[in-house]
Amino acid sequence: MSKNRNFYIQLFLLSLSIIFVLFFSWTTSPLYSELPLEYYDSAVYKVIGKFWAEGFVPYKDFWDQKGPFIHFLNLIGYLITKTGLGIFYIQVISLYVTLVANYRIIHLSCNEKVSLLFTTLIACSLSINYDGGNMVEEFLLPFISIAYYFLCRYFFTPTNTSNLLKFCFFAGLSFAVSLTTRLTNALGICACEGVILLYLLFRHEMRLMLKGFVYSIVGAFIILLPTFAYFLYYDALDDLWYGMFQYNMEYANTSSTTEIKSLSKFFILYFNCFLLIIISIYGFFVTRRKYYILGLISALVPLLWFYESFQFAHYGMIVFPLLAISIIYLHHIPENISAAKYIRRGLIAVILSVILYGVIFRIHQQYQTIASANKQNNIEIFYNKLFNDYSINKKSVLLYNGSGYIYMKGNIKPPIRFFFLHDFLIHNGKSIEKKILTDLEKVKVEWIIATGDIQSSIIKEYVDINYKKVCTRNSCVLYKFKKSNHSNSINN
Repeated sequence: MSKNRNFYIQLFLLSLSIIFVLFFSWTTSPLYSELPLEYYDSAVYKVIGKFWAEGFVPYKDFWDQKGPFIHFLNLIGYLITKTGLGIFYIQVISLYVTLVANYRIIHLSCNEKVSLLFTTLIACSLSINYDGGNMVEEFLLPFISIAYYFLCRYFFTPTNTSNLLKFCFFAGLSFAVSLTTRLTNALGICACEGVILLYLLFRHEMRLMLKGFVYSIVGAFIILLPTFAYFLYYDALDDLWYGMFQYNMEYANTSSTTEIKSLSKFFILYFNCFLLIIISIYGFFVTRRKYYILGLISALVPLLWFYESFQFAHYGMIVFPLLAISIIYLHHIPENISAAKYIRRGLIAVILSVILYGVIFRIHQQYQTIASANKQNNIEIFYNKLFNDYSINKKSVLLYNGSGYIYMKGNIKPPIRFFFLHDFLIHNGKSIEKKILTDLEKVKVEWIIATGDIQSSIIKEYVDINYKKVCTRNSCVLYKFKKSNHSNSINN
């Protein structure tokens, strides 16, 4: 490939990344900056990233159930531009690296034009799982995609063990990024690496197996060591471990649904898994090539997790590279095998149909989200009026069961570590209940605006003793601390 052609390919992929994030990331895109749009998770990441940039420490000052990697990227975004626009730039870079890696996966079997065509197609398919942007999965994609690229190179040149070691290194990085975001995101690639290392063990290739294991450890430690060192320095390691791991073990158990609410939606959201499973079974049956087994494992393990989980759309982003792998797997099934040509064409038709349907559905859903932007605007107006009517001190107000949206839009520093969706957090992890009450008793927030069923909430008894009810508006109840000599540790 000439340098000029490579330059134009990279420019095309970069342009594709910019257009995609610009259109689909309505939580960070400058296209939607004037609209009151936000997603629950993204708002929390922005709040923590913003105040981390101002010198506060995550988990010690502001808690979240996700690991610090996503908050660190939001911190970098705010350091770059002092606004959420910096996060948009990071998203573009992340998607660009992801598309380059997936292009190179496809280019292992296809020519440049076909590779670009399929890369554009799979980029469009990402919109199906793209819940407004600034989600943990999209920032994991570069690491997973590069890991799968080296794994695919190893498939086709097994004598070149350097590709296997590079895969192990990036699999270790992917594991570390997942551990510092959501551990279950690395299930597929970790299962794949585990099978490879066991295979090497059974073949008595101990040296290569140990080297692969060491490369994985080194990859993981590049992220984990500075992360743990930072929080150890700020005496927040226990807080980090609880938010990053302990609470999420409870959450994973609670989120087990073992029920598919909509079979068609489940199929569309996690189509990449179904596709690779079908192609891997067919490919192994007709060729007996071992790498089809790894494809099957890479797809089956995360699919089982999706079945057990809350089945949110953005979960499916972690299997985005499986579509590129499916394409090259399909390409490597010899056409001289009976009916292979027709099966290949049929599967390509299914791929195109599912992606087209999914993209249309996502665009329609995004249109509805934008059309309902006034709803969030009305929420913001409601809270601002409440603040003004009762001269609420924004330095000491807790939005019980609220999201991060009002904190972010109102530039309000949360008064306690646990500042969002309290009853939801408690429902999915009982251990957090005592921590929330301890923080409330320690800080003695001046104002509490509670939404939801406060009568059955864990703070009912605490509020009844320490607060007086000021008013009820819509579904919100405003409380004020009873003691006139109230002092708030947040102000100290």
